[in-house]
Amino acid sequence: MTTPPEDLEPFREYVRDFIAREVAPHAAEWTRRRCVPRSLHAAAGAAGLLGLKYPVAWGGLNRPYAFTHAMLEELGASGWMGCLLSLVLQSEFSTPHLALYGGAALQRRFLAPAIAGTCVLAIAMTEPEGGSDLAHLGTTATPVEGGLRVTGRKWMIGNALLADAFCVLCRAPEPVPGQLPRLTMLVVEATTPGFSIVRQLEKTGLHATPNCEIAFDDCFVPEENVMGRPGLAIPQSFVANSYERVALAVLALAAMRTGWQSAVRFLGARRAGERPLLDRSPWRHRLMQDHLQIEACDRVVRDAAASLASGRPDQALVLMAKILATEACQEVLRHAAQAHGARGFLDDELIGRLSADARALTVGGGASEVLMDALSRLVLPRVMRG
Repeated sequence: MTTPPEDLEPFREYVRDFIAREVAPHAAEWTRRRCVPRSLHAAAGAAGLLGLKYPVAWGGLNRPYAFTHAMLEELGASGWMGCLLSLVLQSEFSTPHLALYGGAALQRRFLAPAIAGTCVLAIAMTEPEGGSDLAHLGTTATPVEGGLRVTGRKWMIGNALLADAFCVLCRAPEPVPGQLPRLTMLVVEATTPGFSIVRQLEKTGLHATPNCEIAFDDCFVPEENVMGRPGLAIPQSFVANSYERVALAVLALAAMRTGWQSAVRFLGARRAGERPLLDRSPWRHRLMQDHLQIEACDRVVRDAAASLASGRPDQALVLMAKILATEACQEVLRHAAQAHGARGFLDDELIGRLSADARALTVGGGASEVLMDALSRLVLPRVMRG
């Protein structure tokens, strides 16, 4: 494994070089194929980018979270999020669950190879009917001798075509009336009898990161594949889910800042009569409104990332960062695409790719409406208590 630079600015350049070398020359072909190759994960693992925050014992680099934050900013700003999200799903969605709750055996079998890029993991929570509503999860894990039998379907599962194993959220087969279901997360290998990929889903963006519907038909999962304590996946997942939500907020912030900067340069170069479009008050005012949004989001996202880096993430702050940044990203990039005219709607233009790929960020990691409801349950009782 190549060791990345130990200072942040050279590290940022290291990440940009990785994207220019390993992604940009191939991105158009991967987009047409609707899937990145497994070799991208192997290259990222060899470059040390999949285990920045993890201990050396697992093959990681034990770097401060600032390095992960910087990497995510570079990925989000690159314009190749449709390809690079596949790596983020590995490093910020799947592996945190194993790192926090997997136990030594699962970490040895799955986490260390995932950090090396030789094993691809996928997180499987969302379902066809329930979406982000985990309270009405349909996939069941029925206890049997030596393990559990898993039955159900999951939907919009990123990296499913590439995955060697899935971190699957399930419920007990018979929920207690009036109570939230007891949820358990466990690892299901792609070679398990009864597992199948139902279909790959066609999307309007993020084309090279494959999303699929998958099915579990009475899959036997040994008890050693259970992560943490059975029935306690919801409280256990608070910290792990914070990694993915902060990651999406950072990606959104970087994407909208890049799109905004592109709009400024385009309007400065584009002329209407004798004057650049940038001299027109309506454009200048809109750009400044978007600048205010970007800078406000930047402060909230950085505070959320600092909270996560402390090891005790402030859940309200994490939710605010994810909601604010991903929602603002939609508006800022819509304005930026409009500023570019027809170029804003072309796949081979940076602004076109940014706009198309960013649309999913308000849904991934929990839809904004669901997260807003979760935020209200944290914030409003504090006010009521005075």
